[in-house]
Amino acid sequence: MIIWIGIDDTDNLDSRGTGFLARSLSEYLTKKNLGRCEWISRHQLLVDPAIPYTSHNSSLCLKWLTTTEKIDLIIQESSTFLAAQSATGSDPGLCIVTESESDQSLIEFGYEAKRKVLTKEYALLLANSLPIHLSEHGGTGGGIIGALAGVGLSSSGNDGRFVWLKGIREMKGIFSAYEIVKQSGVNRIQSLDQNVIDSDDTIDIGEWFRPVLIGHQAVLLVEPSQSTASKWKIIDRKTIKARY
Repeated sequence: MIIWIGIDDTDNLDSRGTGFLARSLSEYLTKKNLGRCEWISRHQLLVDPAIPYTSHNSSLCLKWLTTTEKIDLIIQESSTFLAAQSATGSDPGLCIVTESESDQSLIEFGYEAKRKVLTKEYALLLANSLPIHLSEHGGTGGGIIGALAGVGLSSSGNDGRFVWLKGIREMKGIFSAYEIVKQSGVNRIQSLDQNVIDSDDTIDIGEWFRPVLIGHQAVLLVEPSQSTASKWKIIDRKTIKARY
């Protein structure tokens, strides 16, 4: 079965970011034999002076494959991990929901968090109306807002970019579209105007490529390359950050 594990506000200005902690949590749960990670997605939330955040106000979500009998232990171990590993002065929150229990109101909350200043009370009100886990693990616990939003956005299948997906940190250089799909977790490669790339076309993925979440799939966006070494290159990081 699929569950979503959302975390937010685990860092301070001197610590590693929440993306690093999300990857560490995945490794921790894997070592505990509690399932495996399919992806970790990053979701940009509203940047506003009224919202306390460390640098970018983004939340992270793990798409996790497991079995029903392990869910309670996943909640317990994730809670223990966040309480122990979150940075001093942070306000960590945790949200866990099964795929079958995720509904439209959760997705709508996620999109609200991208355009409105939301409150803990609002997050708790929604959580209490659904069969989900939402908990605070230090400080003000304000991270529950982002954790809940991250779960909603990742489960929507149409928001965010991947900070972890099979192959995206190991593959570097130039590959054919076929090789990228075969060796990584990427499902589809397309240009910005949505044309699907031919399987034998060459793509320069650089040092680390960043697929985005579109239609519940990991999609790699590319643009024409000016180099003779490859036909395409991944779109630049600035464009990815601005759009996803």
